[in-house]
This record gives sequence, structure tokens and C-alpha cells, in this order.
Amino acid sequence: MSLYELVFSAVNSLINRALAGPGRSPYSLVLTDMPGFQNPARPATLQHLLMNYAAERLQAFFQQETFNKVLDLYEQEEIKMKYADLPASPKPVIDILDMYSQGRPSDAATETKGLYWILDEESMFPGATDITFLERVLMHHSDAGGRSFRLLHQSGPSKFVLSHCNHMIEVEYDCSGWLQQARDTAAARFAKTIVQESTRQPVIQLFQGKSATAITKGSPTPKSLADGTSTFMRQANSRKGHSLLSSNSIKPQNRCLNYKIQLDFVFDTLRRTNPHFIHCITPRTAHRQNETVMDIVHVRAQLRSTGILQSIRLYREGFPDCLSFADFRRQFEVLRITPFEGGDVDGGGDSVFDEREAVITILEDCELEESRYRTGISKVFFKPGVLADLQLEKEQKLNNFVIALQSLCRGALSRKRVDGLMMKHSAVSVIQRNALI
Repeated sequence: MSLYELVFSAVNSLINRALAGPGRSPYSLVLTDMPGFQNPARPATLQHLLMNYAAERLQAFFQQETFNKVLDLYEQEEIKMKYADLPASPKPVIDILDMYSQGRPSDAATETKGLYWILDEESMFPGATDITFLERVLMHHSDAGGRSFRLLHQSGPSKFVLSHCNHMIEVEYDCSGWLQQARDTAAARFAKTIVQESTRQPVIQLFQGKSATAITKGSPTPKSLADGTSTFMRQANSRKGHSLLSSNSIKPQNRCLNYKIQLDFVFDTLRRTNPHFIHCITPRTAHRQNETVMDIVHVRAQLRSTGILQSIRLYREGFPDCLSFADFRRQFEVLRITPFEGGDVDGGGDSVFDEREAVITILEDCELEESRYRTGISKVFFKPGVLADLQLEKEQKLNNFVIALQSLCRGALSRKRVDGLMMKHSAVSVIQRNALI
């Protein structure tokens, strides 16, 4: 497994550096495909836990972009919007898995840490077992979630149940063999030496000399790992090419923490983009794949747990479309019945208050109901579809202007052509009269 991960990471790094190219572009498209939530019929494994952790991180990012940013913008612009139907935050579940405590050294025995960090520490103790690992995890997080429900509880000697999907689905995990996967084995320690002594020349060239240095450079420090590695990932992303996400400060065979670092890099990149989310809904559970009838209960549970219904409700009750006062006036001043004095559509000398009054005047001339829009401090917000209707009305008015201009031009050309014909007719009449004389 260690040899496979080492070679796979090296090949992945080379592919990324080849795709990066020599130059930089201000525009890019990032497509992120997550494995999805896993809830197998039998007790889940460590691999399932990593996949569900990625799903929880993606759900937290979705809620941040869909709910928190929108409501924060309403608050900043002083838009009165009361929306209490927010989905439960997945942060408590994420903290159970990857929380890093920076307490005092005297509190090292009692400080709260995530499951991944506890697994890393327990793998260093020769006498530790899967049972002691689970006991320590329960000691730190058995009371997570409050009095109304528990996010984590034990279900067997080496099994525990963790609540996922906004606490709506409980998944049972079996931690048997997890310490063995996290421990430092001989194959993991000498994996790089083994590949360097390979009989295949391409493998030798990949892990020797400058190639190996280029592949393994840019590792994060323990401090950057502790605070979420966002600083390191931003620096690594700005370098020419892409480096591996493994670190000398973390054992290469520690799948959990390395997986966390990779997700930190992915979401640090996504936070600097304009994200669009595509949710995949399965019609049936894994136990009923052979059936042809849709499982309504299963589909409804997915819609609720992912926050899709709440996001649709917020979209319908809120004001999702917005423009700054200057942009709105520049785009829709044509809808004004009478032009503003001075014709200053750019608002060069106008204050924010004047821009706001101009926007309100345009909206009043459009006879738009006040319930369909809100004016904030620097932006105007609209209900779904209102901005599209204004754009359609604007295009119709511009079309009328163009038609009127065409009519004037054609009329002027026609009159000019008639004047020319009249002049020719007069000239012919004069010539005929003179010829008769």
C-alpha cells in the first residue's frame, strides 16, 4: 500500500505540473467531484470514514456559500430578512474528526483532539490497541452534540456510531485494524528506498536526482498543518507547478491527516472561486438497487439532509439577485420616463445617496411593487425573476427606440429620394418645353 501511494502521488504530481503549463491565466475552471456519502450495510471502514469526512466538508462549504454569505450580505446592507429554517451545521461532526487542540503542555492529557489526531498518537504507543483508541475517542467526544442527541456513541467492543448528514443518518464504524494501518511499518519506512532500487528505469528516474527533489518540495510545516494549512496551500498553489501534499512532519502512511491536507488544499482553492453546486440524488438505497420504484422516503431524506429544500426556500423568500446602485442605474436608466438632469449615467459626481434616489426613481417609473425589491446601503436586491423581467422590458424599449430611429431614417431617405425625383421631373418638363419652342 505504501509503495502504491508513493508512486501514485508522484505520478499525480507530475500530471498536475504538466497541466499547469508555463504561464498563468486570470481565468480557470475547477471541477471537484467528491465520492459522496457512504453508508454500507455492514459496519463501515476507515476508507468510508474518509469519504464521509469529505462529504461533511463539502456540505459545510455549501452551507457557507448558500446560507451564511447570503444572510451576512443582507445584514451588511441592512435588509430586513428573517430566516430561521437553517440546516444544522456539520462543524461538530468535522471537529470530532479533525479538531487540533493547541492547549498548554500541562493539559496534553485532557485536551480535546479529533479522531485523526488521536489515531496518529495511539499508533505511536506499542501497547495501544483498537479498544484503547476507541476508549480515548469516546472520552473526548462522547458528550458531543449536547443533551438532546449524541453525535458519537459506542455500539460494540470495537464499533462506534457517528451521526452524519445534519444528524439525520447514523453510520456504524468498525475500527478494527485502524491502528495497524496507521502504524509505521517497514514497508512504509523504506518505500522510497525500494522504488529507487527498482529494476525499471522510469521508476528510478522518477525518484532520483532533481526529479525527486522537484516532486517532494514544498512540504508544510507543523504550524501550518495545525492552523488548517491554508497559508501553506496558498503558497504552494502560487508556485510554478504543483507539489505533493505529503509532508515530512507527517508520516507518509498516515492516511487520515494526509487526506485532511488534501481537502484543505481543495477547499482553499474553491473559496477563491465562484462556486456552483450540483447535487446527485439517488432514487433508491443500496439495498434496493434492483427495484424500479423510486423510494420517496429515501429521496426526501437526501433533500433534507443536504439542505437543498432550505436553500430553495431561502431563494424564494429572499432577494437573490442584486446590483450596485451605479451598475443598476447604468444598465436600466433607459427605463426612466424622463432622463435625469445632466444625463450623467456614470454617476461621476453623484453621492451614494443620489445614486440610491436615482435607483428608486427608476423603479417607481417601472411601477415595480415594493415587495419585489429592497434597497440596501450600496446595492438593490430583487426577488427571483424580477431582474430578468426588467432586462426584458429594457430590451423591448431599446427595440422600440431602434424601430423609431429606423422609421425616421427611412422617412428622411424616402423624402430625399422623392425630392430628387421631383427635381428630375421639373428638369424634364423644362427641357421638353424648351424643345417645343
